[in-house]
Formats: sequence, structure tokens, C-alpha cells
Amino acid sequence: MEPALDSGAEPLGPASPKMSDRAFADLSEVVRRICGIHLASHKRVLLESRLARRLRALSLPNFEAYIQHLRGLSANADEWSQLTNAITTNKTEFFREPHHFKVLVDDVLRQALTRPGPRTLQVWSAGCSTGEEPYTIVMALHEAGAFASGVEVKIYATDIDTDVLRRAREGVYDGERMKGLSREQLHRHFLRGKGKSEGLWKVKAHLQQSIEFRKVNLTAPPWHIPDGFDVIFCRNVMIYFDKVTQKRLVEGFADHLKPGGTLFVGHSESLQDLTSRFVSMRNTAYRLAGDAGNPVVRAKPVLSEQVHRIVVGDVFTSPHPSTVSTLLGSCVAACLFDPVAKVGGMNHFLVPDAGDDGPNALRYGVHAMERLINDLLNLGANKRRLKAKVFGACEILKIASGVPQKNANFVFAFLKKEGIPVAGQRLGGERPMQVMFKTDSGQAFVRVRPEAVKQVLRQEAQAVSRFEESIAPKGGEIELF
Repeated sequence: MEPALDSGAEPLGPASPKMSDRAFADLSEVVRRICGIHLASHKRVLLESRLARRLRALSLPNFEAYIQHLRGLSANADEWSQLTNAITTNKTEFFREPHHFKVLVDDVLRQALTRPGPRTLQVWSAGCSTGEEPYTIVMALHEAGAFASGVEVKIYATDIDTDVLRRAREGVYDGERMKGLSREQLHRHFLRGKGKSEGLWKVKAHLQQSIEFRKVNLTAPPWHIPDGFDVIFCRNVMIYFDKVTQKRLVEGFADHLKPGGTLFVGHSESLQDLTSRFVSMRNTAYRLAGDAGNPVVRAKPVLSEQVHRIVVGDVFTSPHPSTVSTLLGSCVAACLFDPVAKVGGMNHFLVPDAGDDGPNALRYGVHAMERLINDLLNLGANKRRLKAKVFGACEILKIASGVPQKNANFVFAFLKKEGIPVAGQRLGGERPMQVMFKTDSGQAFVRVRPEAVKQVLRQEAQAVSRFEESIAPKGGEIELF
């Protein structure tokens, strides 16, 4: 829900009533009490136009009569929902602020895949509007292989507006809403309407089955929603609340997140002066610091003691002292390091020329190498200073002949073309190798893992199967509903 109240006003007809100063003050207080939205005086015309609809629906002559009508209602009367729906504008789109979904996949999902115990991911879309945000979350996780990797995903999508919740549950959108999606995403995740539904698109069941839609008023706790979330999205909502409400909301989010959980806010929002319980990860993404009951305040997150494990299709870079590790069979891992900026990173990729430009592209050489280099440049590395170390290409994968050598040939050709010297390498052999790379020093350590043959064979076979499925011909037509 984005209660913008800054667009979409309807011009008042000549017979439409005007709102007095007293009526505006009284209705503003009602709106603040039920929604937490602070209405400045210049919002009066917009409030008039929005609530004029309710006057017409109830056959009331003026806003004073509407206020009297509200005062006579019980706490659970339907008109409170109608009032809320009338004053909130719900502006959203698929993959809005795409950097948030990059953090979701690169950081949050990676942690879920590497931590011991059951693989679970619990997300709250707080202010979900007409559903584009929670459906985007599921799409991003599907395309990153979360479901194929056995991660159990549960998403709670909440809003105060019952009209938009109904539309979100239906999951039907007009063509204008689909402009930001690729044809592959449309085919994979949506059904195209026909007949009376021509021009409409409906989300497929695999997007809906992980989402539970609920009505929640963020300004009226308790929220009656589980805690222990890995991620909370609350974007472009807090800007319409006063400082006291914002602080209370952020504290509530902290209580509902796991230690180390992630909070995403809107592009014009910040947690500055609201709380000391979060540390900034990057643009409008925050991580809960320490335990909820024992907050830790840091200027920068300290990552030196943590080993970040990556798998096929992952890329990891860091501006902080970090250790990244991966287990290699026929795949190749390229480690790049800038000794002056002291930033480095590693990727892990498979067949380089599968021809996939879709969501699984990072699993292939060109995309994995370009992503690694670009991420390092964004962290302050200089391309002319980069040095490479290359590992993997072990001869243990039996499902495709020549794959290890093909991967090795590719990475050396790519690095040569980019002018990046190879400072070290260890390739080949008949047993898996585990590589650990220090991003701040460029040091690499290799350990042969003969006991991991079955594990690597299984992982790479599953990866190849997923890749083939992702690039298989889909036919010329979109499914219809």
C-alpha cells in the first residue's frame, strides 16, 4: 500500500460540497487515527475529491454529515474499510526498485542455501498493494533456483486496503502493468486472457501458492502476523507517517525479523534518526544488527569472520575482509582481486555457451565474468589492476564430455581479451576441489575433496537439468485462460 494522496484527484462538480476548516481537521484526525497518515493543509482538495465518492454512495449532503455518520459507527463497521480504501492510492509495479531483488537473491537466498538445517525463507510484503511486489518476490526466487534447490518459501502479503487485497488475490493484470516483464517471464509465470479476458494476464498457480494475503493496519499493532522473518519489504509507506509512527513501525519490524534479517524501504525513505537496531547494507536495504533484545550498532558490517559459500550461478564480491568458498567439479571459479583497493570476489559457472540470456544466465561464463568484473568496479576496483586466479575444471562429470576443458578454455580466453593477467591457477584432476579465497588479500587455498564426488555430481547434474529446462523451446504462443 502506498497511501500517496498526491495524485488521482477527481475534479469536483459544481454541486459537490466543500470541506470546512473544522471538517478537514476532524477528518484528518480520523485518517491519522485509523491509517496513521498525516494530512497537511494543502491536501484538503484531494481529501474532498476522495471522500466525495463516499458522500454520494451514502446520500449525505456534506462532510459534516459524513463525520456524524462515522461517529455513530461500531468499530467493525464496513465504512471504516471504505474510508481507508477511498483515501489510499496504490502505486506499484513488477520489479520496482530492482536492486532490492538483487539483494534478495544474492545475499538473503544465498544464506538460506548455505545455513544448516531446513532450508526456509519467510518474507513479509508489508503494504503489498495490488500484489505486484509479492508476485515479483516469488518470480525472483523461482528464477534464482530457490524452489528447485528445495527452499521452502512462505510470503505474507498485507495491506490495509481491502479492495487492493482482493485484486492481489485474483492476480489479474492489464497489459499496461506487464511492460516491465520479458516475454520469457510472461510465458513462465502468467496466462494470457482470451475472449472477454483479452488483454489481461493472470498469474500462474506456482506464484500464488507461496503467498498468503491478509489485511493488516501497520499503525495498529498487534499485527497478528508471525515473527521470525528473513526479509521484510515496506517500501514507500513510511513517508506518509509522522516521526513517532515511523519509529514505532521500524521497532515493530525489528521485533519481527530474525537476527541478521533484512528490511527494504522505499527510495525516498531512510532509517536515520529512527532506530539504532539496523545497519545499512546498501541503497535502502538494512540488516538487523545483533539480537532483537541486544542491538549492536556498527558503522559498517564486519564480515571478516564469516565464510560465504557459493554454488553454481553465484557471484560474491565484498569491500570488507571476507572469505568466499566453493566446491568445484567440472565448473570453473574465477577469483579477481585489486591489490590497491583491496577488494575481490569469486564466481562459479558451468557451460559458457549455452546461449541463455534469461534469468539463469549467471550460470554461464560470459554473464558470470561480466557480473564479477562489474560488481568489483562498483566497489572501487580498477580494471587495469585486477589479477585473476582460476580453479576447477575437474574431470569428474560424466554427463557431458569435454565440459571441464571447455570451461577452462573459455575463462582463459575471456581474461586475455579483457587484459586481466592470471596470477595463479589449479585446474583438472579427477577429484573435486574446495577453494577458499580471501577477498582483501587475494590469497587462495585449495583442498582436494575425494569424499565429495557424489555431492558434486548430484549438484552439477541438477544444475544442468535446470539449465536445459530454462532454455527449452517454449513454443510460439502464451498459455491462455
